Amino acid sequence: MDNEIKKILKILLKISITVMAMVAVYLLFVYIFPILGKILAYIPYLFLPFIFAILIALLVEPVVCFFEIKLRFERTLAVISSLLLVIGGFIYIVSLIVSVTIRQLSSLYRIAQSHSDQMIAQLIGSISDLRLFYLRLDLPPQVQQTLQSNLQKAVEWG
Repeated sequence: MDNEIKKILKILLKISITVMAMVAVYLLFVYIFPILGKILAYIPYLFLPFIFAILIALLVEPVVCFFEIKLRFERTLAVISSLLLVIGGFIYIVSLIVSVTIRQLSSLYRIAQSHSDQMIAQLIGSISDLRLFYLRLDLPPQVQQTLQSNLQKAVEWG
């Protein structure tokens, strides 16, 4: 073969390898990574029960040891009573948090209700000021009409 043809073939080979690598990277990002992402996003759901079991075991074990050594319970009775104690404590804490949250939200609702008239008046005043500002900008008539209709919808919504 001619020396020049060999150079051209080498260049074409390098270009084709580069194009194939780019296509491979494109296919990797378009098809493989989304599927891999969905699979990896599902893994925590598979291991979550085991993680909870380990956490409960770590919380319960010191209580079981205390019941076995200090109170001289059998292992089975110590495990059952400590599970009831730990899970009951967890339920108590969660219900306490929920009740405090509900109490705070209800007081926030009463405060917001007492200030709602003032907030609505300020909002309507601000929208009116914004409307006057846009009217003073000397915009084309079509733009002014569109802005006026949108501001009117916002005022009606408020």
